[in-house]
Amino acid sequence: MKHNSHHMPWSARLILWLNQHIKDVYKSLHAFNSESTSKCMIIVMLGLSLSLPAAMHVVTKNMQQLDFLQHNATQINLFLEDSITVQGQQQLQQDLLAHPQIQSIAYTSKEQALAEFAHSTHMKNALDALDENPLPATLAVQPIATLTTINDVSNLLSELSVLPEVNQARLNMTWLLEIQRALHILYAVTYTLSALLLSIVVLVMHNTVRLSISHQQHQIRVMKLVGATDSFIRRPFLYASLWYGFIAGLLAWLFINGLTYVFEGMLTTAWPTWTAQIKALNLNELSLLIGIAMALGWIASFASLKKHLKNINPE
Repeated sequence: MKHNSHHMPWSARLILWLNQHIKDVYKSLHAFNSESTSKCMIIVMLGLSLSLPAAMHVVTKNMQQLDFLQHNATQINLFLEDSITVQGQQQLQQDLLAHPQIQSIAYTSKEQALAEFAHSTHMKNALDALDENPLPATLAVQPIATLTTINDVSNLLSELSVLPEVNQARLNMTWLLEIQRALHILYAVTYTLSALLLSIVVLVMHNTVRLSISHQQHQIRVMKLVGATDSFIRRPFLYASLWYGFIAGLLAWLFINGLTYVFEGMLTTAWPTWTAQIKALNLNELSLLIGIAMALGWIASFASLKKHLKNINPE
């Protein structure tokens, strides 16, 4: 029979190969009907294990879009020259708004600055005694949302500070540096813990396949006696691991998006002024999550099968 198969056209061999794999895929899916309780528990455990790193990814993704990171930290204050006229100030604003890296500008006059300072310091009487207003007019320049790195904001600061109408330009660089450091630490912690948590998926799948092999030792021994190869025997197990990964990844996605929806409702209830929309896992991230789960399941299953199948002798 083997001799005849070698003389078959390549198209016929391909059809036979595909047919066998389709049967194995169907058998591995049909096998989920048996021992459904234990398999559901394994899938839930895998889904929860995948949910933790996915949740950390959602947290880091939403940290980047908070208003205080994108706006207050990168806002540049331009203190204008006392000699600037109203027309000069308006022309400067128009010129700055035409800049491709500037999103918006807020003007604060000398009088407004003095009133705000008096209100915040409760020194109105002392300030009224001054002969002239010592505070300059200010332009609060907000860069575009994509301009968040220290180098980019510093370059814009340098560019604006040399304008003839500007006496001084300031940026809270310390605050921006602290935010950058906090985000870097958050990323490092997220990736490290995610790797540790994903290792749970590998261990669970490895142990699941080991138990399956143990329960099917007799059938595997009979298959080896009639000439079945190890690759033929492990094929259904490998496809089953892919199904485990697919369902667990989908379950983790549903967990995280459900929790995201709940937390967003809690935020809007607690803070009615909250305007930022919490970003959940999108379809691209769902594909990535399922792909990672299937890949980890396949690798763990292959390693477990290679280790335990060779210990089953057909004698």
